Amino acid sequence: MPSRWSAAARRGGQHVELLAQRAAAALAGGGVVAAVAPALRVSSGVRDSVGLAAAARQANLAGRVLPRRAGLPPAGTPVVLVDDVVTTGATAAACTAVLLRMGVEVPAIVVLAAAGCHAPSSPSEGPYQPQR
Repeated sequence: MPSRWSAAARRGGQHVELLAQRAAAALAGGGVVAAVAPALRVSSGVRDSVGLAAAARQANLAGRVLPRRAGLPPAGTPVVLVDDVVTTGATAAACTAVLLRMGVEVPAIVVLAAAGCHAPSSPSEGPYQPQR
């Protein structure tokens, strides 16, 4: 999941991309073909989502998660999204929706922590379903 440019600068880089690279390297060490594709970016105007309610998070991201065409894998390629924290699922839903519209499959999303949200027992029970 992409970070805002200003947030990445404060953190010293795209920390989620680093997590994904380390996960891909670990998978490759076990014989699994995996690569990191920085396929998404957020446009200007996205605010920090800390403290925003679910609807405000969705509105904040509406139309602002964009594909990086050079980073997109071929259509039909399964992609696992990686994020550090899920709160409401708005970012995951926005990113998934963009990838689905581009013809990229998203069979899973991996997050390190869940904050302030109810984890559904199945994807269909999640609070946000991506729209194509």
